[in-house]
Amino acid sequence: MGQRVVGLANYYTGGRGQSEAWLHGLAVDPDVRRQHVGTHMLGFILDHMKSSGASICKLESLPEAVGFYEANGFTERDESDDTNRLMVYSLN
Repeated sequence: MGQRVVGLANYYTGGRGQSEAWLHGLAVDPDVRRQHVGTHMLGFILDHMKSSGASICKLESLPEAVGFYEANGFTERDESDDTNRLMVYSLN
């Protein structure tokens, strides 16, 4: 009792031998934002992607989340569109 879900994520590694992994969503309860929950979740996901054999993580970010991903080592790619930003992270 007393436990609740404060974040969730959806990602795809593609399995062993696949070099590209995708983070499809990362969400944190507004009540616990700015408490490093998202950063810890992202670190776990990136570690799992790397241990699965991926060498790069890609995601499409809303403009308001770009700063979070940049602070965690992602860079924006030029292929971004008007709505989403393509972000990449090297797992090497």
